[in-house]
Amino acid sequence: MKKARSKCYQFVPPMVPSLSMNKPRLPADDQNMLRNMIKIQINDQKRASASCATYEKYLKNMDEQSANTCLRAMPEANAFLARALEQDLATLPAWLWSQSLKGTDKEKMLCHTIQLALTDFYANCCRPVPLPSGI
Repeated sequence: MKKARSKCYQFVPPMVPSLSMNKPRLPADDQNMLRNMIKIQINDQKRASASCATYEKYLKNMDEQSANTCLRAMPEANAFLARALEQDLATLPAWLWSQSLKGTDKEKMLCHTIQLALTDFYANCCRPVPLPSGI
Protein backbone atom coordinates (compact mmCIF):
# COMPACT_ATOMS: atom_id res chain seq x y z
CA MET A 1 0.00 0.00 0.00
CA LYS A 2 1.09 3.51 -0.69
CA LYS A 3 -0.18 6.57 1.20
CA ALA A 4 -0.77 9.86 -0.54
CA ARG A 5 -2.35 12.69 1.50
CA SER A 6 -4.47 10.52 3.78
CA LYS A 7 -5.65 8.30 0.93
CA CYS A 8 -4.44 4.74 0.57
CA TYR A 9 -3.81 3.15 -2.79
CA GLN A 10 -3.01 -0.46 -3.31
CA PHE A 11 -0.20 -1.11 -5.76
CA VAL A 12 -1.08 -3.78 -8.29
CA PRO A 13 1.89 -4.79 -10.45
CA PRO A 14 1.21 -5.26 -14.16
CA MET A 15 0.33 -8.78 -15.23
CA VAL A 16 3.08 -10.73 -16.90
CA PRO A 17 2.20 -13.56 -19.27
CA SER A 18 2.78 -16.86 -17.52
CA LEU A 19 3.85 -18.60 -20.72
CA SER A 20 6.50 -17.63 -23.19
CA MET A 21 5.00 -17.07 -26.62
CA ASN A 22 7.68 -19.28 -28.17
CA LYS A 23 7.14 -22.36 -26.04
CA PRO A 24 4.82 -25.24 -26.93
CA ARG A 25 1.59 -25.40 -24.98
CA LEU A 26 0.94 -29.09 -25.51
CA PRO A 27 1.89 -31.62 -22.85
CA ALA A 28 5.04 -33.57 -23.69
CA ASP A 29 3.19 -36.87 -24.23
CA ASP A 30 0.86 -35.19 -26.76
CA GLN A 31 3.86 -33.63 -28.51
CA ASN A 32 5.50 -37.05 -28.80
CA MET A 33 2.33 -38.59 -30.20
CA LEU A 34 1.97 -35.84 -32.84
CA ARG A 35 5.66 -35.63 -33.75
CA ASN A 36 5.40 -38.42 -36.35
CA MET A 37 2.17 -37.06 -37.87
CA ILE A 38 2.81 -33.33 -38.32
CA LYS A 39 5.64 -30.91 -39.00
CA ILE A 40 5.42 -27.31 -37.88
CA GLN A 41 6.99 -24.65 -40.08
CA ILE A 42 7.08 -21.30 -38.29
CA ASN A 43 9.67 -19.49 -40.34
CA ASP A 44 10.60 -19.47 -44.04
CA GLN A 45 14.25 -18.95 -43.21
CA LYS A 46 14.57 -22.00 -40.97
CA ARG A 47 13.58 -25.32 -42.46
CA ALA A 48 11.77 -27.69 -40.13
CA SER A 49 12.94 -31.28 -39.93
CA ALA A 50 10.56 -32.24 -42.73
CA SER A 51 11.03 -34.25 -45.89
CA CYS A 52 11.69 -32.52 -49.19
CA ALA A 53 8.17 -33.41 -50.37
CA THR A 54 6.61 -31.81 -47.28
CA TYR A 55 8.77 -28.72 -47.68
CA GLU A 56 7.78 -28.46 -51.36
CA LYS A 57 4.08 -28.63 -50.35
CA TYR A 58 4.74 -25.88 -47.82
CA LEU A 59 6.38 -23.65 -50.45
CA LYS A 60 3.52 -24.32 -52.90
CA ASN A 61 1.00 -23.38 -50.20
CA MET A 62 2.88 -20.15 -49.47
CA ASP A 63 2.86 -19.26 -53.19
CA GLU A 64 -0.88 -19.95 -53.40
CA GLN A 65 -1.51 -17.77 -50.36
CA SER A 66 0.50 -14.87 -51.77
CA ALA A 67 -1.43 -15.09 -55.05
CA ASN A 68 -4.82 -15.38 -53.28
CA THR A 69 -5.43 -18.55 -55.28
CA CYS A 70 -8.37 -19.72 -53.16
CA LEU A 71 -10.13 -16.36 -53.30
CA ARG A 72 -9.56 -16.01 -57.04
CA ALA A 73 -11.07 -19.47 -57.57
CA MET A 74 -14.31 -18.16 -56.02
CA PRO A 75 -15.35 -15.16 -58.16
CA GLU A 76 -18.56 -14.36 -56.22
CA ALA A 77 -16.70 -14.24 -52.90
CA ASN A 78 -13.88 -12.23 -54.49
CA ALA A 79 -16.40 -9.70 -55.88
CA PHE A 80 -18.22 -9.56 -52.52
CA LEU A 81 -14.97 -8.76 -50.72
CA ALA A 82 -14.03 -6.11 -53.30
CA ARG A 83 -17.45 -4.42 -52.94
CA ALA A 84 -17.24 -4.63 -49.13
CA LEU A 85 -13.86 -2.92 -49.08
CA GLU A 86 -15.32 0.01 -51.07
CA GLN A 87 -17.92 0.76 -48.36
CA ASP A 88 -17.64 3.55 -45.78
CA LEU A 89 -16.59 2.19 -42.41
CA ALA A 90 -19.55 3.84 -40.66
CA THR A 91 -22.09 1.88 -42.71
CA LEU A 92 -20.07 -1.28 -43.29
CA PRO A 93 -22.01 -3.69 -40.99
CA ALA A 94 -25.38 -2.58 -42.38
CA TRP A 95 -24.11 -3.09 -45.93
CA LEU A 96 -22.51 -6.46 -45.13
CA TRP A 97 -25.60 -7.97 -43.58
CA SER A 98 -28.05 -6.58 -46.15
CA GLN A 99 -26.36 -8.41 -49.03
CA SER A 100 -27.75 -11.64 -50.40
CA LEU A 101 -24.93 -14.14 -50.76
CA LYS A 102 -24.41 -15.67 -54.20
CA GLY A 103 -22.40 -18.52 -55.66
CA THR A 104 -21.70 -22.08 -54.63
CA ASP A 105 -22.11 -23.30 -51.07
CA LYS A 106 -18.36 -22.86 -50.53
CA GLU A 107 -18.53 -19.30 -51.87
CA LYS A 108 -21.47 -18.48 -49.61
CA MET A 109 -19.56 -19.90 -46.65
CA LEU A 110 -16.52 -17.75 -47.53
CA CYS A 111 -18.77 -14.68 -47.93
CA HIS A 112 -20.25 -15.38 -44.51
CA THR A 113 -16.72 -15.62 -43.07
CA ILE A 114 -15.93 -12.27 -44.72
CA GLN A 115 -19.07 -10.79 -43.13
CA LEU A 116 -17.97 -11.98 -39.70
CA ALA A 117 -14.35 -10.86 -40.10
CA LEU A 118 -15.26 -7.38 -41.36
CA THR A 119 -17.93 -6.94 -38.69
CA ASP A 120 -15.30 -7.77 -36.08
CA PHE A 121 -12.91 -5.32 -37.77
CA TYR A 122 -15.60 -2.62 -37.59
CA ALA A 123 -16.26 -3.36 -33.91
CA ASN A 124 -12.55 -3.15 -33.08
CA CYS A 125 -12.13 0.13 -34.98
CA CYS A 126 -15.28 1.93 -33.85
CA ARG A 127 -16.11 0.31 -30.50
CA PRO A 128 -19.88 0.67 -30.99
CA VAL A 129 -22.01 1.20 -27.89
CA PRO A 130 -23.99 -1.98 -27.17
CA LEU A 131 -27.75 -1.73 -27.24
CA PRO A 132 -29.52 -2.20 -23.90
CA SER A 133 -30.97 -5.66 -23.50
CA GLY A 134 -34.63 -6.05 -24.30
CA ILE A 135 -34.58 -3.90 -27.43
